[in-house]
Amino acid sequence: MAEGSKDQEGEPIIYDLFPIGEKSVLAAFRDLSPIQNSSGFQAEADGELDILSQTNPHVLKQVVQSLLTLPSKEDGDQIFGGILVCHRALRKEAESQGVQLPTLTDEFTKRHYEKEIDNILAKGKEKKLSITQAMRLSKIQMLSQFENLEPQFSEIAKEQLGGSDWHPEENLGYLGIINFYLLFKEGCKDPKNFQQ
Repeated sequence: MAEGSKDQEGEPIIYDLFPIGEKSVLAAFRDLSPIQNSSGFQAEADGELDILSQTNPHVLKQVVQSLLTLPSKEDGDQIFGGILVCHRALRKEAESQGVQLPTLTDEFTKRHYEKEIDNILAKGKEKKLSITQAMRLSKIQMLSQFENLEPQFSEIAKEQLGGSDWHPEENLGYLGIINFYLLFKEGCKDPKNFQQ
């Protein structure tokens, strides 16, 4: 669970919020699922987006830039839905432990996204894969990493997002959750990544 210390003003600093508790994950899906919360879904999604834009504007900026490269708005909406679910789950977990989700620096956030792209390109070159094949391999590796780190979150996400023909590497909402999760998992390892 969370480890931490206090900074000079006595405020807790998050080092680790992981694994995310079942209660936080279930609450995020309950509030941000158009199926489970048909009447309040849009208000909840708008509220979560507002919190993300206020508390982590650098992250939101990078997310929006990456979504602009997608082939359709529908794809972007699905990924963004997953991002909001993950953000809500992380926030709820932090609140349950009496701390706030840290604000990641612009420098760390850019570095994280650039590293992701560099890793895909390096895998493609090393294994003589096309960019599409390298991206697919990267997705499969991220899925495996997430499922190992967060078996409970992964199971709940599969129940909420999956169907009889569940293909996790093709579910854009699930990939949105995983991308956002891995960003914060890496960012929370070092307080130097936090904006003061």
